[in-house]
Amino acid sequence: RYLPSKIIADSNFEFLTPTEVIKKHQVMAPIHVPYAISWADEERDLTAWLGNELQQEAFQKIYQFSERIAKSGNEALVRDWQALQNSDHFYYMSTKWFSDGDVHKYFNPYESPYDAFINYMNVVSDFLLRVKKLPDTPPIEPKKTAAKELPPPAAAPPAVKRPVGRPASASKKPDEAAPKKTASAVKKPTAAPKKPLKDKK
Repeated sequence: RYLPSKIIADSNFEFLTPTEVIKKHQVMAPIHVPYAISWADEERDLTAWLGNELQQEAFQKIYQFSERIAKSGNEALVRDWQALQNSDHFYYMSTKWFSDGDVHKYFNPYESPYDAFINYMNVVSDFLLRVKKLPDTPPIEPKKTAAKELPPPAAAPPAVKRPVGRPASASKKPDEAAPKKTASAVKKPTAAPKKPLKDKK
């Protein structure tokens, strides 16, 4: 308990939250972390909790009704669900060997990882029976988006008026021309016959 006071006494050290560190100090370079990392085992990844089929099946089972549990509003149910997500439950199911296996075995209260799996799945099964008794939660309503304003409709073209008194079939098309007269169709006027002259006596 004397460690914080000793650190604060030295002006070269201070306690800061991650947000305070970001605000106070300048960023030097980004850190690329493509995969999850941890302190556990030689791999320093998530295989201590999700490295075998037992752990993966248990993990998927507990998150099967996560959305329904979160919307239930049942505080006792949510509290028990959070307790079942404790990483130690999955840590006890590890089947690793060698030095990592010795560490898991040292902290494991069960005789074997299989005993840990069977006990956990029995508890989860009883828990899911409570979840299935919940009334059905209403479906999520889709978000309403503002309707887009449509442009006004275009004006209709003016109607063509036909002359009064003439039937529609009698109207002439503009591209029709009157028939041309041919030479054979024109009659030439004929001259009147001359009367014979009478001799004068």
